[in-house]
Amino acid sequence: MQRRPRIRLAPALFFLVSAACAAHADETGTAIGERIPRFTSGDFDSHATERPTAYLFLGNGCPATRTYADRIRALDGAYAGKVDFVYLYPNKTDKAADKRAHHKALGVKGRFIDDEQARIAKLVGAARTTEVLVVDKHGTIVYRGAIDDSKDAPAKVRRRHVAVALDEILAGKKVTTPKTDVFA
Repeated sequence: MQRRPRIRLAPALFFLVSAACAAHADETGTAIGERIPRFTSGDFDSHATERPTAYLFLGNGCPATRTYADRIRALDGAYAGKVDFVYLYPNKTDKAADKRAHHKALGVKGRFIDDEQARIAKLVGAARTTEVLVVDKHGTIVYRGAIDDSKDAPAKVRRRHVAVALDEILAGKKVTTPKTDVFA
């Protein structure tokens, strides 16, 4: 007699939380050192930027996005006027009105894009929310990964990956750590 595997609650909950954070994107991506693919949304054109741009993929139902909210606001404020911020919301299960409300509540100045059907996330290979892509003023991807090295409390942050990458490109230097892992 063959035994049926038991489903335990913890893995099932893990799957649901992970699914809420997934950007539902293919892993086809664009590599570090390549130009970001052209995409448009309203009057925004990814190839018409004139300064460094940080693309943040967020999910209003994602626990990681909620955990990072203060750090996202801090980045947006610290680099205002020097770096463009584009916030993309690719989760197919989130309603457009909820995405817009979350973005407004987040209190950032950067551009909101409802990435319906995760079209842009698929195009650039973003696989999770809160993944970040940083491109230089020429549109070349110079960083891809997590905001920093702590998925938990800001007090545990030892390295601010995105801030370091932005500081380096603004100083005309090469990004020393171009890729990091994104937390689930």
